[in-house]
Amino acid sequence: MKGPRLSDPDFDRAFGQTICLMRKLRNITLEEMAATVEVTPSAMSRIENARTKPTVVHLRKIARKLKVPGSTLMKLTEEVLEGLKDIATHSTQEESDNED
Repeated sequence: MKGPRLSDPDFDRAFGQTICLMRKLRNITLEEMAATVEVTPSAMSRIENARTKPTVVHLRKIARKLKVPGSTLMKLTEEVLEGLKDIATHSTQEESDNED
């Protein structure tokens, strides 16, 4: 599996979803995460919704708060992205099968 391109919007969305899911699984509120990352809750929401990209400093603070190494966070994101692509491919294939 090759790594994401820096400007890949699909990766950005998957990354935000991964952060949000892990935050919720660890019972961390958006406000708590924002305070740790030293951004507003609104800015944290924009990161989770892929409307803005976090800085490297933000990424380190996010990973630390989630208690995972940054490399694990990236690997999980790649797995989420692959899963989303598989779902999209499967859905497209089903639609094409239904047209026959």
